[in-house]
Amino acid sequence: MREILFLVILGGVVYAAWSLWQEKQGGPANPKYPKQLYRKVLLQAKNDHALVERLLDHERQKHPGQSEAWYLDKVLYYLVRDQ
Repeated sequence: MREILFLVILGGVVYAAWSLWQEKQGGPANPKYPKQLYRKVLLQAKNDHALVERLLDHERQKHPGQSEAWYLDKVLYYLVRDQ
């Protein structure tokens, strides 16, 4: 029982340290989107945040349950294809 408690506490400490390190790197600990992929989509959409959010919302409704990276890939594919 003590070993399990120790592992749980150790896991919490490691997670807290990792979260602080992520914040110091300039990004949130749990970003909503993969940053680099979101930047690619935004660049392709000529920095139109509203357009990107509309396209992401449309894909989320069409294909529920996918990861944010999946939706971003799909939107990026459409933006490049329709250029």
